[in-house]
Order: sequence, then C-alpha cells, then structure tokens
Amino acid sequence: MISTKNFIPLLRFPGIRQLTAVNMSISQQKKNHSKMSSVTQVSKMLLLRH
Repeated sequence: MISTKNFIPLLRFPGIRQLTAVNMSISQQKKNHSKMSSVTQVSKMLLLRH
C-alpha cells in the first residue's frame, strides 16, 4: 500500500515498465514473506519518521 502511493507520482516519468516490474516484485515478495515484509516496512517507516 505504501509503496504504491509512493510510485504513483513516478509514473509520470519514462520507465513505467521498470516501475511496474518493481511493483510486481514487491507484491510477490509480500505474498512470499507477508509477515517479514510487514515487519520490515513498519521498522523502515518508524526509522524514517524519527
């Protein structure tokens, strides 16, 4: 969810295929490692906020 919101403005620039590929890879990673990915995302968000 967070990644998609961050990638929306980037779609304006060229290289949309690369961004879509990245989004697909991220979705696959979430499916394969949903718990680990969620924990890592939360930790990254907390680090960025602080």
